Amino acid sequence: MKSNRHLLLILFAFALAITANAQQADFSFRRKIINVNADAWHTIALPPDLFQHCRQDFSDLRILQLSQADTTEVPYLLDVLDTEITRHEVVLSTINQSKKGSEQYITFLNSGYKVNYLELSFNEKNYFATVKIEGSPDRKQWFELARDEKIFSVDNDREKYASSLVNFPLTDYNYLRLTIASPDKLTFRSTAFRLDEIKPGSFDNISSTLKVSTDKKSKRSVIDVKLDYLRPVSNIMLEIDQQNDFYRHMTVETLVDSTKTERGWIRNYQMVSGSLITSFKRNQFSIPFTLTNRLRITIDNFDNPPLQISGIKLTGAKVHLRAQLKPGENYLFYGAAHRARPEYDIEHFREKIPLQNAEATLGAEENVAKAPVAMKAIFENKAWLWGILIAVIALLGFFTLRMMKAKG
Repeated sequence: MKSNRHLLLILFAFALAITANAQQADFSFRRKIINVNADAWHTIALPPDLFQHCRQDFSDLRILQLSQADTTEVPYLLDVLDTEITRHEVVLSTINQSKKGSEQYITFLNSGYKVNYLELSFNEKNYFATVKIEGSPDRKQWFELARDEKIFSVDNDREKYASSLVNFPLTDYNYLRLTIASPDKLTFRSTAFRLDEIKPGSFDNISSTLKVSTDKKSKRSVIDVKLDYLRPVSNIMLEIDQQNDFYRHMTVETLVDSTKTERGWIRNYQMVSGSLITSFKRNQFSIPFTLTNRLRITIDNFDNPPLQISGIKLTGAKVHLRAQLKPGENYLFYGAAHRARPEYDIEHFREKIPLQNAEATLGAEENVAKAPVAMKAIFENKAWLWGILIAVIALLGFFTLRMMKAKG
């Protein structure tokens, strides 16, 4: 019986070793989690060079605490620190509307709402106008909120785009008055006010290089942007050296895959955003959070000369993990091709998890991928196979004889 217990203990230890190794087996990389000095919630910032080896949806990230007895998976929360916008539509009543020369005056009654955006709508499809916004508590004294805000619309066989959204400082004045000036006939139709509550994100600057080319046949400028490596991208700002006013349509694409051929690389892109660039506003815009190492920006010039693109600035939202860690051998594993997204209970209790935590950091990246070539060579070697087989038979024979003697 004592021999049986010894055999069971050996098999149990062997099973534990297999289980621990199985939890780590399909990962290619790991980093040690440093500065865990107490059993508490910690925040871990993912470094920029980690993203080139993990999956784009972060589903292969795992925090494992290693020990001689066991390997424990630690639940975590994933936080993408992008800008969050909560939008509230607000309806304000029109109480006065008049016109003098090329200017229109429209007054709205505000019943205690806070607003910071408005979008204007007109019957005409092609127009250019400037807007001034004023606020008043009593319709006697008016205070300027914004002036010379440009709005326009272009709609023809070749072009179709509009910019009629105006941003102004947050206000709750009882009365708001618009002054709309346009050299063209302009028939006011409606105004939509809204409140955008903005929770600013936290971003990293991204180094990049760009190459600008012009396709005369399609009348387009193409800006190829190459990042240092795979990075999350959230915001783009184009630097344009242009003396004349302009407004043109633009699309942003990210690289999907690449194929090397005899003639060079063939790169396939997918559109992620469309926007309008103009001399009237800063050409800074957001795109859906995405991991990429190449961007392609295409500008429709039509019959206009190409714009002089002098530079580009990219930023990407930071990515953090929050986990309850205790001192020990804690590691972040990643780079597993077939791991599904983990499902942790704490995801349903985010509001109970503290936002301000101790900060842990990640050590240098370790490549822990198994070498399939070496493993194949071992099993193709007949001497190794015979050695393993003899060892297994000898071990089984030894414990069988011990059990037979015990029974005798």
